[in-house]
Formats: sequence, structure tokens, C-alpha cells
Amino acid sequence: MGERCRLHAVLTAPAEAVPELELLTVVDQFGDWASWVLAEDVLQRAEKVFCSVGRPDLDVLQQPGACAPLFVTDGSTPCLRRTFALPLRWVPEGKEARGGARVPFGDRVARILGITGWVLRPLGRVAPEVVDFLCAEDFTSWDSAWVPIAIGLLSAEGGWPVRAGVLSTGAWSAEAGLGPVGYVQEKVRLAMELGARQLLLPRLNCEEAQRVLRSNGGSTLELVPLRHGCVRFREVVSPVFGQLPVPPAVGCNEQDQVDYVKALVNYGQLRRAAQYYREAVMPRVASRLRHEWLEATGIATPDMLVTIASASPVAACYSISACRPRSVLLLHDRSMARKAEEIQQMVDMLDLGSERPRIQTIAASDRDDLLRRIRQLERPSLLSTDGPLVVDLTPGTKEMTLELVLSVAQKGDLGIYIAHKVYSSQGAQFVVPHSETLRVWRL
Repeated sequence: MGERCRLHAVLTAPAEAVPELELLTVVDQFGDWASWVLAEDVLQRAEKVFCSVGRPDLDVLQQPGACAPLFVTDGSTPCLRRTFALPLRWVPEGKEARGGARVPFGDRVARILGITGWVLRPLGRVAPEVVDFLCAEDFTSWDSAWVPIAIGLLSAEGGWPVRAGVLSTGAWSAEAGLGPVGYVQEKVRLAMELGARQLLLPRLNCEEAQRVLRSNGGSTLELVPLRHGCVRFREVVSPVFGQLPVPPAVGCNEQDQVDYVKALVNYGQLRRAAQYYREAVMPRVASRLRHEWLEATGIATPDMLVTIASASPVAACYSISACRPRSVLLLHDRSMARKAEEIQQMVDMLDLGSERPRIQTIAASDRDDLLRRIRQLERPSLLSTDGPLVVDLTPGTKEMTLELVLSVAQKGDLGIYIAHKVYSSQGAQFVVPHSETLRVWRL
């Protein structure tokens, strides 16, 4: 408490009245927070004898669990900025840096969200007495820090950083959900000063925030309203979370893609997750499965593959792209007509070039009609050579697959099977990226 009182005495005095040695001690105590929190005249005095302290850089928030709530002081601390952002980071419990101070407000956020195993602490090196001082309720209100700190916790849990240049503000209560904040104009100006691209804030604060932007016509800051009337925080932020996770860089490791898809699914961005899987994951998986097919069979271009459209068009697409036959016979009933179209669209998206097969479809009215059509298939009408036929064993029911093998396959033909794990969320199922495996049998 004595150190906190000394710090309070320094920070509440005019900067020019603080002895130089005392001022340098304070700058050292603030450490990586100095450029974010200390007043400009304090930093200028320090830089005359110190090396440059630097300036706030939102890029330091580009790591999982990082966040920066916005604060407005009451003007009683001349050595601090009137408005500032406070870089924080959620870290796994038990892995805090030795001597690292815990930000107690984080415990309240984690308790309401029902997430355990994480601790909120300063981002970078900061003396514990500085953290204690800034976390004191009698100094500044942390209520509006709830939204950014909660987003940071969800970011830590999901394993991905928030998109660069995104700041947020918003209060929360378990009973009423999202609530408006005060000092909106000051916080909008601070976000612009820091070079933020987006500011997430309660919808009720947007009109006041827009007035600030209109008075600063050159600002590129985008306001993202968060809705009221819901007490489940994940649902409040789900419309914007598709913008927040950062897509992994091209050439990233496979686990990064797994984490990214799961993060999007967790926050309701199902269409975005499916789009990313098709555009970024499928080409890599298709290339790997093609290599595995060639190693297993040594056959670059079989004459034909026979497959059935099912609820998982991804598997059929992988079968086609792995063996790359000259032609494909795609069977489906009326309920799977859309899935048959998706298979063809996915094959087109993989851009197989001259190796793209000709796809012929047979449409049945229902399941029983589809079984009849499978029984009526004649091998001579399917193959123009004596080469092996490839039968896709992945899609369809067991009965359909058995009928398909008995109707068209003969000794020496090949069976291909694509297995993958499934991630279920909100009633939808997604293929877990890079869980796909290929198996080949010679019938």
C-alpha cells in the first residue's frame, strides 16, 4: 500500500513539479505501458535522459488473448493521459510470468462467461504496483472494459488473435446483458488517435459516436454496433466474430487452419467457415490425397469412377480429385440433387485443368428408384477399355454401396474410401480440416 500511495502522489502532481529521478522511476515502473498511459509531457521529459519510449502500436494486440480496453480519467492525474488504452492478455492459469500482476476484473468476466483456466495480466513488462493502482475502483471504472476483455478471453480460448486494428467498449451485466457506456466521444477520438480500423460498441452509443466521426470528416474508423436485449454474450458478438479471427497466412501449418475453422463455427459464422474450408483447405487436402492415390495404385488416370451423391459432397469430390478418372458417373435421387451440383462445383473450384473428368449424372426420383437404377447398370456401357473401374465406397447407404459393387465391379477393380472426422456445432456438421484420409482396395 505504501508503494501505491507513493505512486499516487507522483501521478496526481503536475509533471513539471515531479523531480526528474522520480519521474524516470515511474516511467520504468510503467514499463511497456508507459507509451500507452503516461502523459506526453512526462514522456518528453523522460526521453531527454532516457532513450525513446516509443508510441502505442495496435499490432502488439495481434496475438491470442490480447485486448486493450479504453479508459477516460477524471483529470485528477496530470501525469497520465486523459484517455488511454490498456494492453492486456489472457494467459493459461499457472503459466503467468513470475511476479506478474493479476488484473482482478478478469476474474469477474471469466466467471460470468463460465470459462476457467485463464488469468488476465498486463501485456508486457509492468510493475505490480502500477497494475494495482490502475485497477483500483476508486481511480477509474472498469465497467466499460467488459466487452474487450471478454472478447480477449474468447480469443484465448479459441486460439486465434483478433483482427488488427479492432478496438471495443461496452458494459455488461448477467441480468441485463450488454449496456451502453459513458465518455463515448472521448473513446471514439482515442480509437482514431490510435489508428484503429473498427470500434465495436453498444448500438445505443452509435448515434453519439457517429456525430464525432462526422465532425472528423477524414476519419476511416468504422463503427460496429453490438445489439442489446440478449444476456448471452457469445450471441451478442457472433455477427462480428466472422470479421475478428485472422485467417491464417498462406502456407501456414495445418493446425492453424483447424483452429480457424473451429473458431468461426463456434461463433456462428457457418457460411464463412464453409467458404474458407473450400477455398483454403480443400486444395491442400486434395493435393495430399492425390499423392497418396498415386503411391497406392500407380494409376494416374483410371477410365471411370462411379459415385453416389450424399449428404457429404466433400468426400465424393476428394475421391474424384484423388484418382482423376477420365469420366465420372454420379448417381443421386431427388433429395440429393443439390449435393450433386455441389460436387461438380467443388471439382471445378479445384481447377484440375486438363485432368478434370467428364461428369455424367443419373437422377432418380427417390431412394428405391436409385437402387433400381444401380441394379440396371451394365459394365460394358460404362467402360470403353479393359482397365479397372473405380467404385467410390464412401457415400450412400450400406445397401447402396453393396448394390453398386455387386452390379458393376469385377475382380481387379478398385474401391476408394475417404474418411474424415466431423465437428458438430449449432445443428450443422463440418469436416475437421486435415482429418481426411484415403484408403484403396483392389476388389
